[in-house]
Amino acid sequence: VIRTLREEIRAGDEMVIRTLREEIRAGDEMVIRALRQEIREVDEKLSTHMRVLHEEVLSRLTLIQEAIPRRSKRR
Repeated sequence: VIRTLREEIRAGDEMVIRTLREEIRAGDEMVIRALRQEIREVDEKLSTHMRVLHEEVLSRLTLIQEAIPRRSKRR
C-alpha cells in the first residue's frame, strides 16, 4: 500500500514537473518573441534617427563650407 502510494506521488510529481517545464518554455518563447519585436522596432527608429542626423551634419558642413571665403591660389 505504501509502495503504491509512493509511486502515485512520484507519478504526480513527474506530471507536475513536466507541466511546469512546458509552461515555462511557452512563457520563455513568448518573452523572446516580444523582445525580438521590441528590438526590431527600436532598431528601425534608431536607423531613421541616424539617417536624419547624418543628413543634418552634411547640410551643416555644406553651409560652413559655403560661408568660408575661398582663398585664391598663389603661384
